[in-house]
Amino acid sequence: MLLDTIKYCKDLNKFEAFRLETTYYENRPALFLYDKVMHMKEDYTIEDTDTIKNNTIIYSYSLNGKLKLWNNKYLGLREYYDNLK
Repeated sequence: MLLDTIKYCKDLNKFEAFRLETTYYENRPALFLYDKVMHMKEDYTIEDTDTIKNNTIIYSYSLNGKLKLWNNKYLGLREYYDNLK
C-alpha cells in the first residue's frame, strides 16, 4: 500500500516529495518498513515542550530526485491532537 501510494503521488507529477509523520515507538513494525522504503528520516521536535515530548518522526521520499530536509517546519500537530480529545 505504501509503494502504491508513493507511485500514485509520483504519477500526479505535482509534488516534489511524499512525506509521512509518525510517532516513534521502539520496535514498531511500520518503522522497519519506513526505514527500508523511505529516502530520509528526521526527528520532529518543533512542537515539543518541557512537559510533552511527541517522539515524532518525519519520513520523506523523493518524487523527482531532489529531496530537501523537512527541517522542522511547523505542522500544527499539537492543535490537531488537542482537537481529537
